Amino acid sequence: MAKLIRRKLRQLRFAACLSHAELARLLNVTMVQVANWERGYGPQAYICYALARALNVSADVLLEALAEPPMPERVADTEAKLEFHRMKQLARRNYMKANETAEERRQARWDRYRELGDRLEQENQNKG
Repeated sequence: MAKLIRRKLRQLRFAACLSHAELARLLNVTMVQVANWERGYGPQAYICYALARALNVSADVLLEALAEPPMPERVADTEAKLEFHRMKQLARRNYMKANETAEERRQARWDRYRELGDRLEQENQNKG
C-alpha cells in the first residue's frame, strides 16, 4: 500500500509540475507532511479529495492506491532484506572491479603490517 500511494503521489505531483512546498501551500499543510506522504506515510482519506483537486485528478485514482491490500509484513521485510543484500553485493563487486584484486589487497595489508612492525621495532631499539 505504501509503495503504491508513494509512487502515485510522486508521479502526479511531477505531472502537475508542483514542488513539495507548492503542493503543501495548496493544501494548507506543511511541506514535511507532503514529503512524508511520498515516503510511504500515506495521507488520511479525508485529505485525498483536496489532494486530488490540487493534482487535477479524480479522487478515485488516489483512493485506489490507498485501498490496495497491504503486503504481509514478513514478505515485505524479506523483499527489503533481499534488495539490501543485492545492492550490497553490487557495491562490493563494483568496488573490487574499480580497485585492486583480492591478492593485491592482501599484499597491501601485509605490507602495512610489516611497516608497522618495523616502526615498532625501531622505536624499541631507540628506547633501549
